[in-house]
Amino acid sequence: MLSYYQMTLLQQDWKKQHVYLVQYPRCRTLPNLSPWSFKLETWLRMAGIPFTNINNEFKHFSEKGQVPFIELNGQQIAESNIIIEALKKEFANEEMSPSSPNEQALARGFTALVEDHLSWYILLNTRAFRALLSLRSKLGFEFLLSDDGFGRHYGNGITKPFDDVLNKYVKESTPNLVQFIERVREK
Repeated sequence: MLSYYQMTLLQQDWKKQHVYLVQYPRCRTLPNLSPWSFKLETWLRMAGIPFTNINNEFKHFSEKGQVPFIELNGQQIAESNIIIEALKKEFANEEMSPSSPNEQALARGFTALVEDHLSWYILLNTRAFRALLSLRSKLGFEFLLSDDGFGRHYGNGITKPFDDVLNKYVKESTPNLVQFIERVREK
């Protein structure tokens, strides 16, 4: 495996070919609020790669200052997309990647679409985010998601038409995506 970053490992007594996924503390309603941690953990489950979650306790970060990151075979790898590419090479499972260059380009395009644009929509529609909105003043974070900033339109139904259109489109036009989501839920 390539040496990406060298630093003190959190998991000193590591096992060969076992992934140690360092991410933020888990939530009651979701495995993780971070979409990048959630994506990486879901990918590891779907790929069948053995891994252990390590709570970063909000104080352990990669050399690049990022979370999530992994430790694998005594090496640290950061940034979720780089991690996935490194794991594909390390575990050499052909089923983890699209086979043709066109399919690979399409997969990267969808990844960029989801991560750069739809992730905010998904975040706005999670129960955890709704709970944060309702508790912000009780927690002393009135400034967070204030009426003059991010989240100012939340709760007034602005996303409802988009919800209906997106749900209808996904169910009617992408049955393979619906089947994939069901497989993810099962795992």
